[in-house]
Amino acid sequence: MSRWGLYLSVVALTLFALGVGGLNFLYRWRVRPHLDSQIATQKQYLPAFNEDQIYLSKNATELGLGASGGSSDAGPYLNPRMLWTPVSASSKATAIVAEPIRVELLRTGRDWILNIAKGRYPKSDLSFFSELAKFDYWDIETGSPLAELVRSRAFVPPPQIPLPDTGDILSAVKLRLIKGGLDKDFVPALRDARQMGRLLLSTENLQLVLAGLLIFDFERRAYRAYVDDIKMNPKLWTPIDTNVTRRARRAALATRAYLRLWTPTEILDKEFLGSTVPPAFCAAVNEAIPFDYSLRRLLEPHFPFEMDTRSEYARLDRIVTAARKKCRLRYLSSILGFVGPALASGENATDEATNESSIRVRVPGPLLFNDLPYSRKIFGLRLSGADLGGFDDYGKQAAGTD
Repeated sequence: MSRWGLYLSVVALTLFALGVGGLNFLYRWRVRPHLDSQIATQKQYLPAFNEDQIYLSKNATELGLGASGGSSDAGPYLNPRMLWTPVSASSKATAIVAEPIRVELLRTGRDWILNIAKGRYPKSDLSFFSELAKFDYWDIETGSPLAELVRSRAFVPPPQIPLPDTGDILSAVKLRLIKGGLDKDFVPALRDARQMGRLLLSTENLQLVLAGLLIFDFERRAYRAYVDDIKMNPKLWTPIDTNVTRRARRAALATRAYLRLWTPTEILDKEFLGSTVPPAFCAAVNEAIPFDYSLRRLLEPHFPFEMDTRSEYARLDRIVTAARKKCRLRYLSSILGFVGPALASGENATDEATNESSIRVRVPGPLLFNDLPYSRKIFGLRLSGADLGGFDDYGKQAAGTD
Protein backbone atom coordinates (compact mmCIF):
# COMPACT_ATOMS: atom_id res chain seq x y z
CA MET A 1 0.00 0.00 0.00
CA SER A 2 1.35 3.46 -0.89
CA ARG A 3 2.01 6.15 1.67
CA TRP A 4 -1.02 8.11 0.51
CA GLY A 5 -3.14 5.01 0.65
CA LEU A 6 -2.02 4.44 4.21
CA TYR A 7 -2.78 8.06 5.13
CA LEU A 8 -6.24 7.85 3.60
CA SER A 9 -6.94 4.60 5.42
CA VAL A 10 -5.90 6.13 8.73
CA VAL A 11 -8.03 9.21 8.06
CA ALA A 12 -11.03 7.07 7.07
CA LEU A 13 -10.70 4.91 10.18
CA THR A 14 -10.33 7.99 12.34
CA LEU A 15 -13.41 9.63 10.84
CA PHE A 16 -15.32 6.38 11.22
CA ALA A 17 -14.34 6.08 14.87
CA LEU A 18 -15.24 9.70 15.50
CA GLY A 19 -18.57 9.26 13.75
CA VAL A 20 -19.45 6.11 15.67
CA GLY A 21 -18.26 7.70 18.89
CA GLY A 22 -20.31 10.82 18.22
CA LEU A 23 -23.43 8.80 17.52
CA ASN A 24 -22.84 6.76 20.64
CA PHE A 25 -22.56 9.99 22.62
CA LEU A 26 -25.77 11.24 21.02
CA TYR A 27 -27.53 8.01 21.98
CA ARG A 28 -26.34 8.21 25.58
CA TRP A 29 -27.18 11.90 25.81
CA ARG A 30 -30.56 12.14 24.06
CA VAL A 31 -32.06 8.65 23.66
CA ARG A 32 -30.92 6.35 26.47
CA PRO A 33 -31.98 8.64 29.35
CA HIS A 34 -35.47 8.89 27.85
CA LEU A 35 -35.75 5.12 27.47
CA ASP A 36 -34.47 4.64 31.03
CA SER A 37 -37.14 7.04 32.27
CA GLN A 38 -39.83 5.11 30.39
CA ILE A 39 -38.62 1.80 31.80
CA ALA A 40 -38.55 3.27 35.31
CA THR A 41 -42.21 4.27 34.84
CA GLN A 42 -43.06 0.74 33.71
CA LYS A 43 -41.38 -0.76 36.76
CA GLN A 44 -42.99 1.78 39.10
CA TYR A 45 -46.52 0.77 38.18
CA LEU A 46 -45.93 -2.95 37.58
CA PRO A 47 -47.11 -4.00 41.09
CA ALA A 48 -50.36 -2.06 40.68
CA PHE A 49 -50.84 -3.52 37.18
CA ASN A 50 -50.38 -7.06 38.48
CA GLU A 51 -52.70 -6.35 41.40
CA ASP A 52 -55.38 -5.21 38.95
CA GLN A 53 -54.95 -8.38 36.91
CA ILE A 54 -55.44 -10.54 39.99
CA TYR A 55 -58.51 -8.55 41.01
CA LEU A 56 -60.05 -8.75 37.53
CA SER A 57 -59.37 -12.48 37.26
CA LYS A 58 -61.51 -12.96 40.36
CA ASN A 59 -64.20 -10.33 39.84
CA ALA A 60 -64.59 -9.75 36.12
CA THR A 61 -64.56 -13.17 34.48
CA GLU A 62 -67.98 -12.55 32.93
CA LEU A 63 -66.59 -9.64 30.92
CA GLY A 64 -64.10 -11.76 29.00
CA LEU A 65 -61.40 -9.08 29.05
CA GLY A 66 -58.81 -11.44 27.58
CA ALA A 67 -61.20 -13.30 25.27
CA SER A 68 -61.26 -12.91 21.53
CA GLY A 69 -63.59 -15.46 20.00
CA GLY A 70 -66.64 -17.59 20.52
CA SER A 71 -69.19 -19.55 18.56
CA SER A 72 -71.40 -16.78 17.17
CA ASP A 73 -69.92 -13.73 15.43
CA ALA A 74 -71.82 -10.43 15.42
CA GLY A 75 -69.65 -9.12 12.57
CA PRO A 76 -71.89 -10.11 9.63
CA TYR A 77 -74.84 -8.52 11.45
CA LEU A 78 -73.27 -5.38 12.92
CA ASN A 79 -70.52 -4.41 10.47
CA PRO A 80 -72.87 -3.39 7.61
CA ARG A 81 -75.11 -1.49 10.05
CA MET A 82 -72.38 0.58 11.68
CA LEU A 83 -71.09 3.96 10.60
CA TRP A 84 -67.34 3.52 10.03
CA THR A 85 -64.78 6.25 10.42
CA PRO A 86 -62.95 7.27 8.35
CA VAL A 87 -65.96 6.85 6.09
CA SER A 88 -65.39 4.14 3.48
CA ALA A 89 -66.58 4.52 -0.09
CA SER A 90 -67.89 0.95 0.03
CA SER A 91 -69.95 1.52 3.18
CA LYS A 92 -73.57 2.52 2.71
CA ALA A 93 -74.41 2.75 6.41
CA THR A 94 -75.38 6.05 7.99
CA ALA A 95 -75.18 7.17 11.60
CA ILE A 96 -77.55 5.46 14.01
CA VAL A 97 -77.93 8.69 15.97
CA ALA A 98 -78.17 12.01 14.14
CA GLU A 99 -75.37 14.47 14.79
CA PRO A 100 -77.55 17.08 16.64
CA ILE A 101 -78.76 14.39 19.07
CA ARG A 102 -75.20 13.16 19.68
CA VAL A 103 -74.07 16.70 20.40
CA GLU A 104 -76.94 17.22 22.84
CA LEU A 105 -76.15 13.99 24.67
CA LEU A 106 -72.53 14.99 24.97
CA ARG A 107 -73.46 18.47 26.17
CA THR A 108 -75.50 17.11 29.07
CA GLY A 109 -72.54 15.05 30.37
CA ARG A 110 -73.56 12.65 33.14
CA ASP A 111 -77.06 14.14 33.11
CA TRP A 112 -77.98 12.46 29.81
CA ILE A 113 -80.15 10.03 31.78
CA LEU A 114 -82.31 12.92 33.05
CA ASN A 115 -84.06 12.87 29.69
CA ILE A 116 -86.22 10.17 31.30
CA ALA A 117 -87.60 12.65 33.85
CA LYS A 118 -88.20 15.15 31.06
CA GLY A 119 -90.09 12.51 29.11
CA ARG A 120 -87.74 12.99 26.18
CA TYR A 121 -86.55 10.30 23.83
CA PRO A 122 -84.95 11.60 20.65
CA LYS A 123 -86.12 9.21 17.97
CA SER A 124 -83.53 6.93 16.41
CA ASP A 125 -83.67 3.45 14.94
CA LEU A 126 -82.41 1.19 17.71
CA SER A 127 -83.83 -2.02 16.29
CA PHE A 128 -80.35 -3.55 15.92
CA PHE A 129 -80.23 -4.05 19.70
CA SER A 130 -82.94 -6.71 19.45
CA GLU A 131 -80.56 -9.22 17.82
CA LEU A 132 -77.44 -8.70 19.93
CA ALA A 133 -78.21 -11.49 22.39
CA LYS A 134 -77.56 -14.05 19.64
CA PHE A 135 -73.84 -13.27 19.52
CA ASP A 136 -70.89 -13.81 21.81
CA TYR A 137 -68.12 -11.93 19.97
CA TRP A 138 -67.68 -9.24 17.32
CA ASP A 139 -65.16 -9.65 14.50
CA ILE A 140 -64.67 -6.23 12.90
CA GLU A 141 -62.23 -7.62 10.33
CA THR A 142 -64.75 -9.44 8.10
CA GLY A 143 -67.37 -7.94 5.81
CA SER A 144 -66.22 -4.43 6.70
CA PRO A 145 -63.98 -1.57 5.51
CA LEU A 146 -61.23 -3.13 7.63
CA ALA A 147 -61.63 -6.37 5.66
CA GLU A 148 -60.69 -4.42 2.54
CA LEU A 149 -57.33 -3.60 4.14
CA VAL A 150 -56.85 -7.27 5.03
CA ARG A 151 -57.37 -8.26 1.40
CA SER A 152 -55.04 -5.57 0.06
CA ARG A 153 -52.41 -6.09 2.78
CA ALA A 154 -52.10 -2.31 2.96
CA PHE A 155 -50.54 -0.85 6.09
CA VAL A 156 -52.47 1.93 7.81
CA PRO A 157 -51.20 3.43 11.09
CA PRO A 158 -53.42 2.29 13.98
CA PRO A 159 -54.94 5.76 14.57
CA GLN A 160 -56.15 5.80 10.94
CA ILE A 161 -57.61 2.29 10.76
CA PRO A 162 -61.34 2.34 9.88
CA LEU A 163 -63.48 1.49 12.89
CA PRO A 164 -67.14 1.56 13.89
CA ASP A 165 -67.82 5.10 15.09
CA THR A 166 -67.62 4.91 18.89
CA GLY A 167 -69.45 8.20 19.33
CA ASP A 168 -72.39 6.82 17.38
CA ILE A 169 -72.41 3.55 19.32
CA LEU A 170 -72.19 5.26 22.72
CA SER A 171 -75.00 7.65 21.80
CA ALA A 172 -77.17 4.72 20.69
CA VAL A 173 -76.58 2.96 24.03
CA LYS A 174 -77.59 6.10 25.93
CA LEU A 175 -80.80 6.36 23.90
CA ARG A 176 -81.56 2.69 24.49
CA LEU A 177 -81.25 3.22 28.25
CA ILE A 178 -83.34 6.40 28.13
CA LYS A 179 -86.04 4.54 26.19
CA GLY A 180 -85.91 1.69 28.70
CA GLY A 181 -86.63 4.15 31.51
CA LEU A 182 -89.46 5.89 29.67
CA ASP A 183 -91.12 2.56 28.80
CA LYS A 184 -90.33 1.10 32.25
CA ASP A 185 -88.73 -1.72 30.30
CA PHE A 186 -85.73 -1.71 32.61
CA VAL A 187 -84.08 -5.10 32.40
CA PRO A 188 -84.16 -5.50 28.59
CA ALA A 189 -82.56 -2.06 28.22
CA LEU A 190 -79.86 -2.85 30.76
CA ARG A 191 -79.29 -6.23 29.13
CA ASP A 192 -78.91 -4.67 25.67
CA ALA A 193 -76.39 -2.13 26.97
CA ARG A 194 -74.31 -4.80 28.68
CA GLN A 195 -74.33 -7.02 25.63
CA MET A 196 -73.07 -4.20 23.43
CA GLY A 197 -70.31 -3.54 25.95
CA ARG A 198 -69.29 -7.20 25.97
CA LEU A 199 -69.21 -7.36 22.18
CA LEU A 200 -66.99 -4.29 22.02
CA LEU A 201 -64.54 -5.95 24.41
CA SER A 202 -64.09 -8.78 21.91
CA THR A 203 -63.25 -6.61 18.89
CA GLU A 204 -59.44 -6.76 19.38
CA ASN A 205 -59.25 -2.99 19.08
CA LEU A 206 -58.20 -0.86 22.04
CA GLN A 207 -60.41 2.11 21.22
CA LEU A 208 -63.48 -0.13 21.00
CA VAL A 209 -62.51 -2.02 24.16
CA LEU A 210 -62.39 1.26 26.07
CA ALA A 211 -65.77 2.21 24.62
CA GLY A 212 -67.17 -1.11 25.85
CA LEU A 213 -65.94 -0.41 29.37
CA LEU A 214 -67.51 3.04 29.24
CA ILE A 215 -70.85 1.46 28.35
CA PHE A 216 -70.78 -0.45 31.66
CA ASP A 217 -70.56 2.94 33.37
CA PHE A 218 -73.61 4.08 31.38
CA GLU A 219 -75.42 0.92 32.45
CA ARG A 220 -74.63 1.62 36.11
CA ARG A 221 -75.78 5.23 35.78
CA ALA A 222 -79.07 4.14 34.23
CA TYR A 223 -79.58 1.48 36.90
CA ARG A 224 -79.27 4.06 39.66
CA ALA A 225 -81.77 6.33 37.90
CA TYR A 226 -84.18 3.44 37.40
CA VAL A 227 -83.98 2.48 41.07
CA ASP A 228 -83.85 5.93 42.66
CA ASP A 229 -86.19 7.87 40.39
CA ILE A 230 -88.57 5.33 38.85
CA LYS A 231 -88.61 2.85 41.74
CA MET A 232 -87.37 -0.20 39.87
CA ASN A 233 -86.85 -3.19 42.13
CA PRO A 234 -83.05 -3.13 42.71
CA LYS A 235 -82.94 -6.93 42.87
CA LEU A 236 -83.90 -7.19 39.21
CA TRP A 237 -80.39 -6.31 38.06
CA THR A 238 -76.82 -6.21 39.32
CA PRO A 239 -74.67 -3.56 37.66
CA ILE A 240 -70.96 -4.09 37.15
CA ASP A 241 -69.06 -2.58 40.05
CA THR A 242 -67.29 0.70 39.36
CA ASN A 243 -64.08 -0.78 40.77
CA VAL A 244 -64.15 -3.40 38.03
CA THR A 245 -64.53 -0.94 35.17
CA ARG A 246 -61.96 1.46 36.63
CA ARG A 247 -59.36 -1.27 37.08
CA ALA A 248 -60.15 -2.80 33.69
CA ARG A 249 -59.68 0.52 31.91
CA ARG A 250 -56.32 1.34 33.46
CA ALA A 251 -55.07 -2.24 33.07
CA ALA A 252 -56.08 -2.31 29.39
CA LEU A 253 -54.19 0.92 28.73
CA ALA A 254 -51.19 -0.35 30.67
CA THR A 255 -51.13 -3.60 28.68
CA ARG A 256 -50.45 -1.51 25.59
CA ALA A 257 -47.85 0.56 27.45
CA TYR A 258 -45.91 -2.55 28.51
CA LEU A 259 -45.86 -4.03 25.01
CA ARG A 260 -42.86 -2.08 23.71
CA LEU A 261 -39.69 -3.14 21.92
CA TRP A 262 -37.44 -1.98 24.74
CA THR A 263 -39.51 -3.22 27.69
CA PRO A 264 -37.25 -5.32 29.95
CA THR A 265 -37.17 -9.00 29.08
CA GLU A 266 -38.42 -10.14 32.46
CA ILE A 267 -41.56 -7.99 32.13
CA LEU A 268 -42.35 -9.05 28.56
CA ASP A 269 -41.87 -12.74 29.32
CA LYS A 270 -44.00 -12.66 32.46
CA GLU A 271 -46.83 -10.49 31.17
CA PHE A 272 -47.14 -11.68 27.57
CA LEU A 273 -45.65 -15.17 27.30
CA GLY A 274 -47.10 -16.80 30.41
CA SER A 275 -50.09 -19.09 30.77
CA THR A 276 -52.48 -16.14 31.10
CA VAL A 277 -52.73 -12.92 29.11
CA PRO A 278 -53.29 -9.40 30.44
CA PRO A 279 -56.51 -7.43 29.81
CA ALA A 280 -57.03 -6.33 26.20
CA PHE A 281 -54.05 -8.44 25.09
CA CYS A 282 -55.22 -8.92 21.50
CA ALA A 283 -56.11 -5.24 21.18
CA ALA A 284 -52.68 -4.23 22.50
CA VAL A 285 -50.93 -6.54 20.01
CA ASN A 286 -52.96 -5.09 17.14
CA GLU A 287 -51.93 -1.57 18.12
CA ALA A 288 -48.36 -2.07 19.34
CA ILE A 289 -46.83 -4.51 16.87
CA PRO A 290 -47.38 -2.47 13.67
CA PHE A 291 -45.59 0.46 15.31
CA ASP A 292 -42.51 -1.47 16.42
CA TYR A 293 -42.36 -3.59 13.29
CA SER A 294 -42.52 -0.50 11.10
CA LEU A 295 -39.14 0.44 12.61
CA ARG A 296 -37.66 -3.02 12.13
CA ARG A 297 -35.80 -2.20 8.90
CA LEU A 298 -33.97 0.53 10.83
CA LEU A 299 -33.40 -1.14 14.16
CA GLU A 300 -32.81 -4.82 13.50
CA PRO A 301 -29.96 -4.94 10.90
CA HIS A 302 -26.64 -5.13 12.69
CA PHE A 303 -23.19 -3.89 11.71
CA PRO A 304 -19.99 -4.17 13.79
CA PHE A 305 -19.99 -1.79 16.75
CA GLU A 306 -23.67 -0.97 16.10
CA MET A 307 -26.34 -1.34 18.78
CA ASP A 308 -27.92 -4.77 18.54
CA THR A 309 -31.72 -5.07 18.83
CA ARG A 310 -32.07 -8.52 17.27
CA SER A 311 -32.91 -10.18 20.59
CA GLU A 312 -35.59 -7.56 21.28
CA TYR A 313 -37.28 -8.26 17.96
CA ALA A 314 -36.97 -12.00 18.56
CA ARG A 315 -38.98 -11.52 21.77
CA LEU A 316 -41.65 -9.57 19.92
CA ASP A 317 -41.76 -12.37 17.33
CA ARG A 318 -42.46 -14.87 20.10
CA ILE A 319 -45.25 -12.69 21.44
CA VAL A 320 -46.81 -12.40 17.98
CA THR A 321 -46.61 -16.17 17.54
CA ALA A 322 -48.31 -16.68 20.90
CA ALA A 323 -50.93 -14.04 20.08
CA ARG A 324 -51.84 -15.69 16.77
CA LYS A 325 -52.88 -18.76 18.75
CA LYS A 326 -55.17 -16.73 21.02
CA CYS A 327 -56.37 -13.89 18.79
CA ARG A 328 -57.79 -13.44 15.30
CA LEU A 329 -55.31 -10.76 14.15
CA ARG A 330 -56.34 -11.02 10.49
CA TYR A 331 -55.25 -7.52 9.57
CA LEU A 332 -52.01 -7.73 11.51
CA SER A 333 -51.18 -11.10 9.97
CA SER A 334 -51.86 -9.74 6.49
CA ILE A 335 -49.51 -6.77 6.80
CA LEU A 336 -46.80 -8.87 8.42
CA GLY A 337 -46.95 -11.26 5.49
CA PHE A 338 -47.80 -14.44 7.38
CA VAL A 339 -48.43 -17.33 5.02
CA GLY A 340 -50.88 -20.16 5.37
CA PRO A 341 -54.49 -20.05 6.62
CA ALA A 342 -55.24 -17.96 9.67
CA LEU A 343 -54.88 -19.78 12.96
CA ALA A 344 -58.12 -18.22 14.09
CA SER A 345 -59.97 -20.25 11.46
CA GLY A 346 -59.18 -23.43 13.33
CA GLU A 347 -56.77 -24.72 10.70
CA ASN A 348 -53.06 -25.25 11.07
CA ALA A 349 -50.90 -22.42 9.86
CA THR A 350 -47.25 -21.66 9.73
CA ASP A 351 -45.67 -18.92 11.76
CA GLU A 352 -43.48 -18.05 8.81
CA ALA A 353 -43.57 -14.54 7.41
CA THR A 354 -42.47 -13.40 4.01
CA ASN A 355 -39.20 -11.52 3.86
CA GLU A 356 -40.83 -8.24 2.88
CA SER A 357 -43.32 -6.73 5.30
CA SER A 358 -45.64 -4.13 3.84
CA ILE A 359 -45.20 -1.94 6.92
CA ARG A 360 -43.40 1.23 5.92
CA VAL A 361 -43.46 4.55 7.74
CA ARG A 362 -41.64 7.84 7.34
CA VAL A 363 -39.25 8.25 10.24
CA PRO A 364 -38.80 11.90 11.28
CA GLY A 365 -35.32 13.23 10.73
CA PRO A 366 -32.84 13.73 7.86
CA LEU A 367 -33.57 11.14 5.19
CA LEU A 368 -29.91 10.25 4.69
CA PHE A 369 -29.20 9.59 8.36
CA ASN A 370 -32.42 7.59 8.74
CA ASP A 371 -31.10 4.98 6.32
CA LEU A 372 -27.40 4.89 7.12
CA PRO A 373 -25.99 2.23 9.46
CA TYR A 374 -25.27 3.45 12.99
CA SER A 375 -27.20 6.72 12.67
CA ARG A 376 -30.48 5.02 11.71
CA LYS A 377 -30.72 3.38 15.13
CA ILE A 378 -30.53 6.72 16.87
CA PHE A 379 -33.52 8.04 14.97
CA GLY A 380 -35.39 4.72 15.13
CA LEU A 381 -34.97 4.34 18.88
CA ARG A 382 -35.89 7.96 19.44
CA LEU A 383 -39.20 7.30 17.69
CA SER A 384 -39.66 3.93 19.39
CA GLY A 385 -39.23 5.65 22.75
CA ALA A 386 -42.09 8.08 22.21
CA ASP A 387 -43.92 8.94 25.42
CA LEU A 388 -45.63 5.90 26.86
CA GLY A 389 -49.03 7.05 27.94
CA GLY A 390 -51.23 4.40 29.48
CA PHE A 391 -50.18 5.03 33.07
CA ASP A 392 -52.11 8.22 33.81
CA ASP A 393 -54.73 6.43 35.90
CA TYR A 394 -52.06 4.67 37.92
CA GLY A 395 -50.38 8.00 38.47
CA LYS A 396 -53.62 9.45 39.80
CA GLN A 397 -54.05 6.43 42.07
CA ALA A 398 -50.53 6.90 43.44
CA ALA A 399 -51.19 10.60 43.98
CA GLY A 400 -54.49 9.89 45.71
CA THR A 401 -56.53 11.78 43.11
CA ASP A 402 -58.19 8.77 41.46
